[in-house]
Order: sequence, then C-alpha cells, then structure tokens
Amino acid sequence: MKRLLVTATLAWFGFLLIAVACGALREILLAPRLGEHAAHQAGTLLVCLLIAAVIVPTIRRLRPSPPQALAIGAGWMAMTVAFEIGVFHFIAGHPMEALLADYDLTEGRLWPLVLLTELVTPWVVARIRRLAR
Repeated sequence: MKRLLVTATLAWFGFLLIAVACGALREILLAPRLGEHAAHQAGTLLVCLLIAAVIVPTIRRLRPSPPQALAIGAGWMAMTVAFEIGVFHFIAGHPMEALLADYDLTEGRLWPLVLLTELVTPWVVARIRRLAR
C-alpha cells in the first residue's frame, strides 16, 4: 500500500511538471500563433494526452484493482484542484471567479478534461488489464 501511495504521488508531481511545461509552451509558441483561447484549448488537450501517457504505465506497473485505481484517480484529481486553489488563489491572489472560469465548458474552456483524465484513466487501464486476464 505504501508503494502504491508513494508511486501515485510521484506520478502526480510528474503531472505538475507536464502542466507547467505545457503552460510555458502555450504562452511562448501557441498563443502568438493561435490566439489565447485556441492556444488554451490546444494546450489543455496536450496536457491530457501527456498525463494519460504517464498514467498508463504507472497503473500497469502498480496493478491496482479497478476500485483502487479509481481511488488513485480521485486522489490525483483532488490534489490538482487543491494545488490550483492553494497556489493560484491563496498564494498568487487570483480571484476564484477567474479560476472557476477555466471550468466553464460552455465557454470552450477545457480544464475539466484534465481532471476527468486524472480521474477516469487509471480506472480504465485497470479495468482493461483485469479483462485481459
């Protein structure tokens, strides 16, 4: 159990690095070419893809049951939301309204897809692994 928690936590720090790198890429390369809105969407989709690329081998290596994998995903999602609120709201001083705007799918904001990727992908990988046996 300890190995599972440590590995899952380290994977989440990998997600953090991916998000920071993609944010820099978005600002430097994508936003000047695509505009802020389209760059944000493209960057978010890239984050989802790269996070999934980390989740798949992590879950395969850990071999959790599907319920455990869902719990790992829920933990990752909670850590992401806590980090976002903690750093961007409480430390950087961004208003909550600005943070919540990234969750508005009706405005084309795709941030919830990152959270969904973190939540569901571990379960899907564990479920596929279980069915393949």
